Amino acid sequence: MKEVIILTEAGSKFGYGHLTRCLALAQGFKVKGIESLFFIKGDLHADDIPGEFKYIQFDWTKEKVEVKGKILIIDSYYADGNFCKKVYEEAETVLFIDDYNRIPYPGGFVLNSVLGADIIGYPINPEITYLLGPEYHPLRREFWDVPVKVIREKVMKILITFGGSDMTNETPSVLKMLHDRYPDLEKHVIIGSGFSNINNIKDEADDKTFLIIKPDAEGMRHEMIDCDIAISAAGQTIYELARVGITTFAKKVAENQDNIIHNWKAIGFLLDFSLSDKIPDYYSRNAIYNTGRSIIDGQGVHRIVEKLANDHN
Repeated sequence: MKEVIILTEAGSKFGYGHLTRCLALAQGFKVKGIESLFFIKGDLHADDIPGEFKYIQFDWTKEKVEVKGKILIIDSYYADGNFCKKVYEEAETVLFIDDYNRIPYPGGFVLNSVLGADIIGYPINPEITYLLGPEYHPLRREFWDVPVKVIREKVMKILITFGGSDMTNETPSVLKMLHDRYPDLEKHVIIGSGFSNINNIKDEADDKTFLIIKPDAEGMRHEMIDCDIAISAAGQTIYELARVGITTFAKKVAENQDNIIHNWKAIGFLLDFSLSDKIPDYYSRNAIYNTGRSIIDGQGVHRIVEKLANDHN
């Protein structure tokens, strides 16, 4: 029986972006009747993994995982070249998820779904099949098919989302800025399971602030569709925001996000976090909606799964 082994990390110290896209791939394999088993380095909460998937929480970089004859997915900054070579030689099919040409990969499939991945300059290797660009971005099941979003003429609600842990404590200062500059807007604040700054957030909340505690993917989609604009870190959430088509101001919270922000701004989707250009009017927000939806069609998971499943036959 086919099985997918997924090696990744997640938790308050790591963030949840890698886990999110691995969950999306597991959902895609499940459609084909292929089950997944997660091995996760980090400090997860019980509700971080949907109940439909099995997982073991331990440091897989220090202990052996049996991958012979399996489809193996590695989404981690902790898997070095020697580790990757070893498991590549053992597994039947291997997918390495990469964000910035991190290391030389030994073979298999290399996925980099960021906008502009095709111009990074990956080395030519006949043993590697590259899956590059947003057409391969793995979105969670709830974002495969997204209804039309109504663009309101007047901005009424703003979504604030800084991942599952807000590791750089952005949310309180963003709330204060919005309270001072846009007091009439409803502020919908996503609180992830790894947040340690909830009291700071509550200190900056007013009567137009709504805290959404640990929403699942369906809850996130609802908020993106319901709100008019968003402020977000430039991580995995950007792709869900683009899929919905919500006007988004991005704030850099990690060094590897410079190119992500630059490339999305260049095509007219992302806006400066400073809000220095002011909130766009209806026509501009409608254009941004069309741009996001044209880049992210929600079918990346199926494209990836099809290639890996066929290779495993």
